[in-house]
Amino acid sequence: MRRLEEQILTEKYRKIEGKLTFSVRLAELSVAPGEAAEGAFTIFASQEEIPAQGYVLTKDERMECKTEWFNGVQEKIVYRFCADGLQEGDSLQGQFLIISDYGEYTLPWKVTVRREAAAGIAGKVSTLAGFTELARTDWKTAVQFFTANRLQKSVKKKAKRPGFCTGGCPPDTITAPTSRHFWRKTAASRH
Repeated sequence: MRRLEEQILTEKYRKIEGKLTFSVRLAELSVAPGEAAEGAFTIFASQEEIPAQGYVLTKDERMECKTEWFNGVQEKIVYRFCADGLQEGDSLQGQFLIISDYGEYTLPWKVTVRREAAAGIAGKVSTLAGFTELARTDWKTAVQFFTANRLQKSVKKKAKRPGFCTGGCPPDTITAPTSRHFWRKTAASRH
């Protein structure tokens, strides 16, 4: 990136005839409240024999370009959005600015803060085996589901003894660390 900036400043910068295209028209991302999520898009140079050089930036401090500099005919640009302080249902929009030797481009982005995923899981998880599969595939949602006491409510009818879903922990002590402890203990007893 420093070399391109130096070329521009010393007027040795040469614009290449052709254009850049992008894998998406709008970079969209869905993120949970208070969490971060990553997305990506690809930049394509129209002249395969002449790679594009440039950099990508955005004005919004929550949006971070993980791939700031690119050099190639097909480059993947990774970005990360942090939703700290945002509420469910919030939506933010902005633009990526792509400055290259093929010219300047903008690519709009939109981030939506999704509703709590665990609330919709209750109807799908009705057994301990179903919850185990959820924990295997989506640990964060499983922890949310477990800490919100939804697991106990969801499988209560099948329980043979009270407190089996929480390892006997009182509801106000169920946290992410206690859920990890419970699941380690449960997994150890199965082997």
